[in-house]
Amino acid sequence: EKKAMSKNAMKRRARRLEKERRKALKKQKPSSNHFKLFESDKPEDVKYTLHGSLRHAHPYMFDFIAKAKERWFGREILEIYAKEFLAYSKSYFKAAIESGRITVNDKKVSCSYEIRNGDRIKHTTHRHEPPVTSDPVLVAHENDELVVVSKPSGIPMHPSGRYRHNTLLYILAKERSKGFFMVHRLDRLTSGLVILCKTSEAAGKYSKLIRDHHV
Repeated sequence: EKKAMSKNAMKRRARRLEKERRKALKKQKPSSNHFKLFESDKPEDVKYTLHGSLRHAHPYMFDFIAKAKERWFGREILEIYAKEFLAYSKSYFKAAIESGRITVNDKKVSCSYEIRNGDRIKHTTHRHEPPVTSDPVLVAHENDELVVVSKPSGIPMHPSGRYRHNTLLYILAKERSKGFFMVHRLDRLTSGLVILCKTSEAAGKYSKLIRDHHV
């Protein structure tokens, strides 16, 4: 009986928390949910070369920064990279730590360094992104608040995984020398119309309209 009551109490608590989460989302500032780029990058630093049907982003240096997660506390840095970051081999990470391309709190450490609470880990690498289609991003509509574009299949909306410069937001920002605010998204392999806003206020407005099913 106690177990049954406990389960019912847990269900009620879960429902209450979900209600509170939805209320909190509605109260968020307009710009808090929107992706804006070029906080660290500048459009002139992004370079592309078009080869036939493909767009190639020029290789560039990039810092992957992570704050120490609780599950990392007390574990050696090389072990963490080798087991949790599978994009490179253990020998690569060993060389990166020893050469100072992977640092902790901006300081060089040994491969046996044990991660602590509050550590800031930086991995500096030379990024080579996969190419994407060179199909143009066509503008379907534009006004003072927004631009509606046709996203080609194969181009990610925003930086994620192996893609950063070869994304819709970066390509458009490079072409127009300014960044945009994203209010909804399409999958990388999906083509279709996308609304991008010119200000955080407009992004908040259209995000709410989409969320309330008015657009």
